[in-house]
Amino acid sequence: MEAHAEPYMRQLVAGDVVTGPLVTFSGVEKVANIVHSLQLTKHNAFPVIDEPPFSDAPELCGLVLRSHLLVLLKAKYFSAERELDGRDILKKLSPVDFAKPGSGKGIKIEDITFEEEEMEMYIDLHPITNASPHTVVETMSLAKAAILFRELALRHMCVVPKSQGV
Repeated sequence: MEAHAEPYMRQLVAGDVVTGPLVTFSGVEKVANIVHSLQLTKHNAFPVIDEPPFSDAPELCGLVLRSHLLVLLKAKYFSAERELDGRDILKKLSPVDFAKPGSGKGIKIEDITFEEEEMEMYIDLHPITNASPHTVVETMSLAKAAILFRELALRHMCVVPKSQGV
């Protein structure tokens, strides 16, 4: 794909083309919310937002892939409490568990069954979250953002709000 911008893009900013509704997860998310979102969308990745009590104010923690969520759901690494407890997850799973499977052979949400009590439990998403996704501020020229997206061959780009007072 050529890395050039269409002329009309010079008149727009990245925030002009953002569509919704935005589906996000908390850093420590309820299993039911993840299952529901995976069932209702075909999104490949989701922003992870840390909010109090895990941060002073809402902040982008990173981006989590659908396939990585499915690995955790299938392994059932859940916690009864909403707490940061994911440090041991990566010790129990290997990189092979997160490797991209062959064509059409990935885990599907429909293939995983959940008990009622599991749906009320939590998963710490921090260990599987890409903490440095490519981001652009909403006021960036759409032409610049499009060129960046194409030149880096990205699949995801987060458009974040311009902070107050910066």
